[in-house]
Amino acid sequence: MPNISEIQNSQGFAQDFLMHYFASGFGGMQKRDLDTLVFGLLLKYGAFGGSVSAPDPTEISFQLGISPARVRNLLRDAQLRYLQYDEYEAKKRFIQLFESARFEQTGSQVTFSVSDPLLQQYFARWLNKVNGFSDAAFNPNLIRVSYDALADVFLLLNNQNQGALDIFESRIRALPTTDLPLSPEPVSDSPKPFDIKDFIISVFKILGTGVASELGKQAVIESIKFLFQN
Repeated sequence: MPNISEIQNSQGFAQDFLMHYFASGFGGMQKRDLDTLVFGLLLKYGAFGGSVSAPDPTEISFQLGISPARVRNLLRDAQLRYLQYDEYEAKKRFIQLFESARFEQTGSQVTFSVSDPLLQQYFARWLNKVNGFSDAAFNPNLIRVSYDALADVFLLLNNQNQGALDIFESRIRALPTTDLPLSPEPVSDSPKPFDIKDFIISVFKILGTGVASELGKQAVIESIKFLFQN
C-alpha cells in the first residue's frame, strides 16, 4: 500500500478531498469517481514517492495491488479531472523526459518511454500537427517514432525561434567530439546547404545509439532547453 506517512501536506489532502467530494452532494460521488479522486490526491501529495510529473505505473501498481493497466486508467482520469496542466508545462515535462528516459534506435526510428498519459496525449497532438505518427501497439508506455517526425515536433515547439535554434546549434558544436561525435560542420562552399532539421536528427541519433558520453548527453539536454525558449 502507499506510504501514508509520505503525504507531504495531510491538511491540504483532506481539504481537497472534501471540496471535491461534497461538490456533487454528500454520497453523490460514484465509486469509480471516488477511486479517481483518492488516486489523484495520493499522487499529488507524494504518497507514491518519486516525481509527480513522472509517475511510474508499474511501481504504483505494486503499492496499490492492482494491474499497471488500471493504474494507467486511473492516472489518465485523475489528470483530466484534477491534475491537468497546460502546453507550457507539457513542454517542460517533455524536456525532463529527455533527462531521464532511455532511448533506443531501431533503423530510422527511436523508442522511448512516456508513462504520463496526459503527456502522451500532448505528444500525439504535436505529432498530428506535423503529420507524423507513432507506434505504441506493444506497450502503451513505449513510443516509437521516426527521427524525422521527432525533429518536426521539436521545430514545432520551437515556434520558429531562429535565435533559439542558433544557440542550440552553437552549444552543440562547441562540445568535444569525445563527448558527442558529430559529423564535421559543412564548409561554406558545400554543395548541400545546411539544414537545421538534419542537424537535430543527427543529434537525436547520437543519443539513440548511446555513443554520447554522459557529459555529452547532459549538455545536449541543456541545449534542447534553448529550443523551447519562446
